[in-house]
Amino acid sequence: MAKQMKATTIVDEAALDQGIFKHHGGIKRAYKLFEQPIAEVTHMFKQTLWQTTSQSA
Repeated sequence: MAKQMKATTIVDEAALDQGIFKHHGGIKRAYKLFEQPIAEVTHMFKQTLWQTTSQSA
């Protein structure tokens, strides 16, 4: 997910049921993997991604 977020900036619940994410199980699989609401997971990814990006700049 992190690589895709860097590439397109937008990964949300709708995006999880498209393209490569859908091919790998979509939002249903994401719920099973993370065991928490996907909105929370994507928020944590975004925070971490942008912290890492700003620290390396």
